[in-house]
Amino acid sequence: MEKGQMNERHCEWAGCGRQAGRGWDVDEKSYCGPHYFPGLERAFLEEYARWNGESEPTDKFKNLFGRYAERLYPAGGMPDKLSRGRIEMRATAWKKVPSGLEFSVERHLTAYRWSGPVRTVNQEWRFGLQTKDLSLVREQEVITRKLGIFTSMATPSSHARSRVGL
Repeated sequence: MEKGQMNERHCEWAGCGRQAGRGWDVDEKSYCGPHYFPGLERAFLEEYARWNGESEPTDKFKNLFGRYAERLYPAGGMPDKLSRGRIEMRATAWKKVPSGLEFSVERHLTAYRWSGPVRTVNQEWRFGLQTKDLSLVREQEVITRKLGIFTSMATPSSHARSRVGL
């Protein structure tokens, strides 16, 4: 498509035909604004039905679930600063439960002063398919440690150019 041309893709929701939104693709199908979320929800629920609930879900499943949860909580409103990226990249221990699914995420709670403690916690989350909400089931501290000084393989002259010498 040349610069200045309109996007010629159309929404693939049955009977729609509106122009598809840029970046509103789900599972290789394009959707308009009103049909993006229903298309995403349908694709996620299909992947959920295929998942056996015991083994690690596919990357496609994690991507669809992360995008789905992100749309349910607009403007970064997921509970406890959970995010699509954390779900996709760091969630483990996935399993199906009667109400939906559960997963764990290891979180590193930041220290706001140098040499302050850094807490690492394991959070267990539940997502209800009917209620469409994420809830923190359990949080367990894994480790607390102090921030240290990190060194790098830099030349002495590179420290002189740096505003902050670490």
